[in-house]
Amino acid sequence: MQSLRITTSFLFLLLATPIMASMNVSPIVIYFRSDQPPRQDVTVSNPDAEVLYLETEIYRVENPGTEQEENVRITTPAEMKLLATPNKAVIPSGNLKSIRLLSLETPSVEKVYRVTFRPVIGDIKANRTAVKILIAYQALVFVQPEKPFWQVSASIQNRQLQLTNTGNINVIIRKPRYCPGTNDNDCIDLEKGRRIYSGQSWSTPLPADIPVDKGTIKYGVYEGNQETTKTLKLG
Repeated sequence: MQSLRITTSFLFLLLATPIMASMNVSPIVIYFRSDQPPRQDVTVSNPDAEVLYLETEIYRVENPGTEQEENVRITTPAEMKLLATPNKAVIPSGNLKSIRLLSLETPSVEKVYRVTFRPVIGDIKANRTAVKILIAYQALVFVQPEKPFWQVSASIQNRQLQLTNTGNINVIIRKPRYCPGTNDNDCIDLEKGRRIYSGQSWSTPLPADIPVDKGTIKYGVYEGNQETTKTLKLG
């Protein structure tokens, strides 16, 4: 009997017509800054031929950027320091809807959230059996402190470039590269870069043919608004 059920399910999937529930979400990275109003609008558009039924879920990111990172869904009013309104929406075909995010806190150290925009199942109009594929989107949200700052230091330890962020907001390290001289065209890319959260470090090994006693290490530091180029002199 179990074998029959498996075969029947397999045939069902072969005969099913996949239907994709489409949507677009913008922006997907959001910064709440202390010198700006505590609200941001996210636009959700529905290019699909069917009505889009949408729900939002808010998660607090604990220990971001570490192996212990965990997304904790916020469900109780006492924990709701970030609100999404409306948290449910119906978006007709070819239309869009603005979902407002509202921050109710000014933390001492940057807080990180993820907001999930999840389509839910509506009626499927088809002449044959259909499987509806639902794809959710997540926005990454940063709530900055009243006086945000970043402080990135660089060092070489055991042939590894180590970057440490002692500021109170996250930064993105961009295009770290080794430069043997003053000509940027001679620089060698080391890594694509990485986001470093407050109080965390990131390291990457140096290639064996790169000396640690001459030249410079250059890298960009992006804090969500502008990029600053930093230089570490070797030797």
